[in-house]
Amino acid sequence: MKNRSVLEPLLADIFRTQTMQHWLDIFRAAGIPASPIVRLDEVVNSPQSYIRAMFPFIADSASGRLQIVGSPIKFSGSHARVLASAPMLGQHTNEALSEWLDVDDTELARLASAGAILQNAGDGEPSEP
Repeated sequence: MKNRSVLEPLLADIFRTQTMQHWLDIFRAAGIPASPIVRLDEVVNSPQSYIRAMFPFIADSASGRLQIVGSPIKFSGSHARVLASAPMLGQHTNEALSEWLDVDDTELARLASAGAILQNAGDGEPSEP
């Protein structure tokens, strides 16, 4: 670290003289762990990401076909899958309040009319009281 400011420019000049693959081959042959730094679009479009289903497409009611980040957890013989797109604002308000906090329909209606909560009108857009 002490000589980093001098060493990095020297190494950068050396590395520019050959291709990335050339240096990777040399490092791997010498037992030095190395891998390229890639841009996000290269990660998303890589064959490995495709095979591992890292960026699957889903059907989204608001956006149409949407590419998302898949589960990084993979098990042999089992595939993680996306069950739904992200909820719309207010889409699960009633369910969350009633199931988790035992709020009844009368109280939900009162909270909505008071402007305390947003509720989804069922058309993909939240309704405001």
